[in-house]
Amino acid sequence: MSKVFEYIISIIYWLKIVASPLLIGAAIGVLIFFSNPNTTTLGIGIAISTIGLIVGLLWATKIWKTKGTIGYISEIDATPDIDNFNDKKMKTIALISVFLLILPFLFQYFYGKKALHKMTSLPFGLIVGVSVISHIVFTFLSLYLVSLSITKTHGEYASGTPVTGIIPISGILFLLLMVAIVIQSNKNG
Repeated sequence: MSKVFEYIISIIYWLKIVASPLLIGAAIGVLIFFSNPNTTTLGIGIAISTIGLIVGLLWATKIWKTKGTIGYISEIDATPDIDNFNDKKMKTIALISVFLLILPFLFQYFYGKKALHKMTSLPFGLIVGVSVISHIVFTFLSLYLVSLSITKTHGEYASGTPVTGIIPISGILFLLLMVAIVIQSNKNG
């Protein structure tokens, strides 16, 4: 029974390997076709998609015969960078990074309100500038802290998987910061 299950997983991973060049070829084919829709570009698009399929089939079959698809996909999908994330030091650095990213929004929210109600001598424009610049600086600082922590934990050639989490968090918080600025500037003007 376990051999059957292993064989089914191998087939699923083989299909996953085939899908990669096939999807790239199909995307290129679609772009070529939609750039100038006619029968010639349709033929070129289908040909490029077919080449992607053939490359995928050959590549997946080669991997199946040499390493095995399960071993190959396991190597690709492995995340040794976050295997030690239960480490207290890694959690602390992650929390510090997120806190640094939240600070500019909080500064804008509270000091922007104070500036609107004339409860501080800081002008609203200065508060906006400090918030935006500090968000950019704190984003780079958070990226540096997380990558430094990964390097210290896993060596110089560790993958940056946890670093990629900082970028969307920073983007979302930057959008919130911009929304707060727009709302406050509408109340100001």
